[in-house]
Amino acid sequence: MTAMYDKESRTPSWRPMSVTSEVFYHLGRTVNANSACIFRIRGELDRAVLRQSIDKLVERHPLLRSVMQSKGRQPGWRSVRQEVVIDEIALEAEGHHAQMEEMVNAAWCVQFREGKDIPLRVHLSRVRGATYLQLVTSHIAEDARASYQISHDLVRIYNGIYHGNAAALAFLTPVNPPNRSMDRYFFVAGLAEKLMMFLGAVVFLVRDLFAKDISNPLDRKAEPQYSPDFTQRGLEIRELPETLFQRLREAAKQNRSSVHSLMLLALSRLIWRNNQDHQKRQVRLVDMFSLRPLGKGECDSLYENVVMPYFIRIKPGGDQDMLQQIMRRINGMKSGGHLVEYFRYRLMIVLVRRIRDSTRLRSFIRKVVKSKMIVTNPGQIPFALEKFGDSVIDEFFTYAQLFPPGITMCQFSGFRDRIRLIMLYDKSCFGVEEKNRFLDDYFMELEKL
Repeated sequence: MTAMYDKESRTPSWRPMSVTSEVFYHLGRTVNANSACIFRIRGELDRAVLRQSIDKLVERHPLLRSVMQSKGRQPGWRSVRQEVVIDEIALEAEGHHAQMEEMVNAAWCVQFREGKDIPLRVHLSRVRGATYLQLVTSHIAEDARASYQISHDLVRIYNGIYHGNAAALAFLTPVNPPNRSMDRYFFVAGLAEKLMMFLGAVVFLVRDLFAKDISNPLDRKAEPQYSPDFTQRGLEIRELPETLFQRLREAAKQNRSSVHSLMLLALSRLIWRNNQDHQKRQVRLVDMFSLRPLGKGECDSLYENVVMPYFIRIKPGGDQDMLQQIMRRINGMKSGGHLVEYFRYRLMIVLVRRIRDSTRLRSFIRKVVKSKMIVTNPGQIPFALEKFGDSVIDEFFTYAQLFPPGITMCQFSGFRDRIRLIMLYDKSCFGVEEKNRFLDDYFMELEKL
């Protein structure tokens, strides 16, 4: 399907979702497919300035003023005029960490109704000495880079209005998507290549359904029991010592790899150590591949979900052997493997469109995905986020909902001079003792590298 455009502008009045967005759209049929970014601010915000800033932010990014709407079986986005809701959140917890965890769980409760709600809601909470500002969005609409972009835009707009600096708002022009559909923009191949990719996708999908991989990060045999409403999420933030990060960078340079691949290696070793009774199985992790570099700078400011979840399967062996397996998979995605994943997801979408019952859909997703570990690497936040007006930003990070069968998501995110491990986890699976042991063991594996 092609996009339909308004006569007055080149902003589409309706356009189909890309395959990457549609994957999360179907996941969202089983649990609220939300993302969020959260600020902890020293002091208060001017509510009138904040409202003006949010309105201008929505004008800049067309997807933020669109609702999900399907045409036949094809989900898409329809442009609307709708004001962003700002909810006041009364936090009961004491201490910054517990308060941020409460904000995280508030984000999971937000529902973006198809055909009715734009994919943005704002949470605001004032506590002693600080303000929490949370932009709750839909993972169907955004990836980490997109959340960084709107966070940066909001800070710039707020400061321009707050300080009365009209020149600072000169950047406020709409960031429209390419005239081509996102799929035709990123997934271009010849007929013969498409046929080979399609056959590879069939093989991958069949393997995913029947392979008995291991991915449980907990050293216990019982199958994890998920929280029934998927809203009891825990949050843990641990600082990565600068000395450890520097050693990881040096090790990555020596191995011609990356810090991200070493972090995946450490997780693989930990999972294998906790599942040594499965000698013939492979470790399976879910990683995220960003398509933005393929856009050669044209999509850097675009608010859109252009990440592709993909599996990394690692046979047990020595560190170098396991690292090489990880690097081959990552490099393979960069050199055309994303096309195979595209056709694999196309096949999955054909199947899941026919599954109406959410319980059956959740069961199907678990059989395909299998991995209980999700790893993301949003990296260093690429923008300076210093102040809202005169109020200093003390903390900022972005995160996304966990989907079954995932029980924990680990991401390394840099903010200013700090590198942090941000861990989201299902509290029904991880008790406090298990969570601390997992993190201690993971940092120990990183130290070994």
